[in-house]
Amino acid sequence: LQGDGELIGEADINMVTPVISAATGADYAITAQAAKLSVSGADPLAALPAETGLAASLLLQGAAVDFSGRAVLPSGNFAIHQTGDKNAPIAGDNIVIRNGSHIDVAGIAQQFGPETLITDGGRITLLADTGNIIIGDAAEFNTSAGAAISAAIDAAIGEAGSIAFDAALGEVDIASTALFTSTGNGGDFILDSSTLKVGAVNDALAYTELSELLSDSFTDKRHVHLRNQGIEHAQSLTVRAHDVRLVSDSDSVVVRGTIDASGHGMGSVRENGGNILLAAADSVDVESTAILLARGSLDSDTAVPVSYTHLTLPTMQWVCGGGG
Repeated sequence: LQGDGELIGEADINMVTPVISAATGADYAITAQAAKLSVSGADPLAALPAETGLAASLLLQGAAVDFSGRAVLPSGNFAIHQTGDKNAPIAGDNIVIRNGSHIDVAGIAQQFGPETLITDGGRITLLADTGNIIIGDAAEFNTSAGAAISAAIDAAIGEAGSIAFDAALGEVDIASTALFTSTGNGGDFILDSSTLKVGAVNDALAYTELSELLSDSFTDKRHVHLRNQGIEHAQSLTVRAHDVRLVSDSDSVVVRGTIDASGHGMGSVRENGGNILLAAADSVDVESTAILLARGSLDSDTAVPVSYTHLTLPTMQWVCGGGG
């Protein structure tokens, strides 16, 4: 894709291509109006076109979107939008990311003589107006920052990008073998849906399953908002992110493990303590096994935190230390 533009079809659109890429700064949208948009033909070994550049944006949208492709937009923006009437949703109109699909907006490192250019990771957004977001086995999302290690630069790392899944009227259903990669500084993962299912788990512990999939990535923001499901943070789980928000509109939020929103190191943009927000329609239950940390980074001279942070519990009822 090159330049700016939009392709609009009034019937189903079927794209078959080994890889989707774009020239620097391209801004393109492909829309199937009140119809289905499908992408297939991914080839993981296909070479990128020589014109592939940085910071391109691509929007795929339709009443239903079925993606079984490979998209590579370095430091770019990739979005899928399932459109529909929120007052009259149609069953089966979903966003489906098929098994083995690959969406890559990672940054790069390029050498220009003695200088190394490092770019940040991009953004991946899946927005379903009326349907579900379904992520298949081994589907891969990469929002990593560019990184370089050289004699001149011991270790230079950019800012990781972001992933946002929004299905306020539907379910986000993620296979247990899906891959989320976001190496580098920071990185955001934001999920807003009616319900969440990860693998075979579709109750409050689905949040714990999701967090284990995300592993140590996405260390700036971890926001999960479930409108019709509770959230449970298991005792074995540790989540490290500078801004953690767990919100249940219909049930409880239970924390048994560790949430660490401490500063990331002196001199970093996140050296101060971060934020932890727990909110629920029913109760926020912080069990006796829970550990909530939000300390600032240690000052090398005083060996004390440079700042503390905020723990917010806006809810009808909250419980500390277990019990009922």
